[in-house]
Amino acid sequence: MDAARGASPSPADESAVSSTAPESPADNAHPRIAPSDQPETDPASMAARRRSVFQTPLNNGVAHPRVRYASKSTPPTGSAASPTEISGCGGHSSCSGSTSDLTVLEIPSSAPRVSALNRVAIPPVTAAPTQQAVASVRNEPSSGAGMGYHGHQMVRGVNIGGFLVPEFWITPSLIANIPDPKPNDYLELCQKLGPDATRNLMLRHWDSWVTEAEIRRLAGAGLTHLRVPIGHWEFVDSGEGYVGGGLPYFKRLVYWANEYGLKVIPDMHTAPGSQNGFDNSGSTNAISWTKDPNNVALSKRALIAMLKYLASDPVVLATVDAVDLLNEPLIDALDFDQLWDYDAGGHTLVTERLRKVPPAVSIIDRGFKEFRWWQSRWPRDWNTKYSDAWLDAHLYHVFDRNIDDWPLEKHLQLVCQHGRDLKSNATFFPIIVGEWSLALPKAALKRGRENEARRRFAETQLDAYELGGAGWIFWCFKTEESPEWSFLDALDRSWLPQPLTNREFPPTCYRPGL
Repeated sequence: MDAARGASPSPADESAVSSTAPESPADNAHPRIAPSDQPETDPASMAARRRSVFQTPLNNGVAHPRVRYASKSTPPTGSAASPTEISGCGGHSSCSGSTSDLTVLEIPSSAPRVSALNRVAIPPVTAAPTQQAVASVRNEPSSGAGMGYHGHQMVRGVNIGGFLVPEFWITPSLIANIPDPKPNDYLELCQKLGPDATRNLMLRHWDSWVTEAEIRRLAGAGLTHLRVPIGHWEFVDSGEGYVGGGLPYFKRLVYWANEYGLKVIPDMHTAPGSQNGFDNSGSTNAISWTKDPNNVALSKRALIAMLKYLASDPVVLATVDAVDLLNEPLIDALDFDQLWDYDAGGHTLVTERLRKVPPAVSIIDRGFKEFRWWQSRWPRDWNTKYSDAWLDAHLYHVFDRNIDDWPLEKHLQLVCQHGRDLKSNATFFPIIVGEWSLALPKAALKRGRENEARRRFAETQLDAYELGGAGWIFWCFKTEESPEWSFLDALDRSWLPQPLTNREFPPTCYRPGL
């Protein structure tokens, strides 16, 4: 069925993020991957499966050779000033209050900007679009060589995971020195250490986990975008006990991306009460986001505050061309009416608050549901004259025990099927594969031929995942101990091709007209 986009919100009121909600879900759920006859859809089973996949040894606390850790005796960059002083919106009070003062910024067209954090000169940014220009691009969308939907470049990106939203399977050294029992998620870390110790630990992590050299290398590898998970605690105080303060380091990352020609997709990765019960939501305790209306209201306030923050700096505004509204909401465990109210209203806010040409894209996670489930729920007027709303699909091969015993060839055929599904559904909505990796069950990795298997798996996915029209984003840019989840390690091992369009093996399934 069709659904209307939400009405224009009144500034400073989180109730502005609202829209007419489509019917509640009643049909089949979608697991992380969708080939099996009896997929796992129970929220508790899915969370347990995720934990078992990511249980890795701590390597005796030895740091990964690629990871640069700041000296404990050296204050991290930006520690001399408060987040508000550096970022302009780092404290809760400066982000979550009234948004009535939000206006289109006049971006200077001359004199390069200089980062307050690292004094790196940033290339000049073009002037802000006028209202007339915004209306024009909506009614007469542009197109061009190398472009995807209506002026937007095909995304070939990587996730900056483990940075602002810690996941300890990515960075086990972060908790290596914490006494047992180890925290399972960021909220447990905050509660175990307390705010001061947590902040000191995270300041060192934020300052060291992503380096300028890595951003330069990612750009040189042919990527176009960085998707950056951010926690709601950076914008609102939900009272749960999370410790924020990472926004200055987010801004530094955006400035680096701008310098090396990369675009940035801020991703609201968490929600108060948790939207899925996974560690990537901040808390594995429960899935209670829509059980308390105050949680959803806080998420709306956080989104408004994030958009205000993004619009407050001309370099950040110029570098951001899409916003991921909420990562992996487990629809079958949530009230879909409230989720859709948030998503549809959020799309309106992204369009209105980030006035860009072409319009900034709103990315909406499919929430573990089939594409066909979304066909009747996606508003038809969203992508008729302009395509600034995309559906996000995360495609993994290690979260469904039903395919654990598959040989490699069956996994490659599954990727082919995903490609066909992406292409056939792209007429309903542009689809971005916002997360994928080279992780496979052991049965798919023939002894002594792991490199071949990973490379074939990579090439097949690269061919298939651009068929959805919007592109793909690998998870993630690096890890400490799991190279199959690390873009940089995959480059070092030649699991990923260079250039990205190079192929070592004949195509498994991709043919013209697939």
